[in-house]
Amino acid sequence: MGSGGTASRTFSSIARLHRRVGLPMTDSLRAELPRMLEEHQAIRTATVRLGDVARAQHNDEVTHLARKLELHARSEEELFYPAAVLVGDLVRARLQTRARGEV
Repeated sequence: MGSGGTASRTFSSIARLHRRVGLPMTDSLRAELPRMLEEHQAIRTATVRLGDVARAQHNDEVTHLARKLELHARSEEELFYPAAVLVGDLVRARLQTRARGEV
């Protein structure tokens, strides 16, 4: 069997893994995203307050921590969550294309 057979078996293994684990996870993320973003808003409000109090008390470490927490939440909201949902969409489309034999 040539390398095409190996590649096809590898794709099939990856496809089974994505169907069993990856797609349910990205579907769950898509469904939970509005609730998660609401929670992030509450976290952001608390983080801003933490930063304000830390600055007022000239506590540079806690000010830095508050800023890092804000950046972490923003990166999840603006980069990681949308990317994960997009990957799920792309994997699903690829699996559907493959199932129709359109490779």
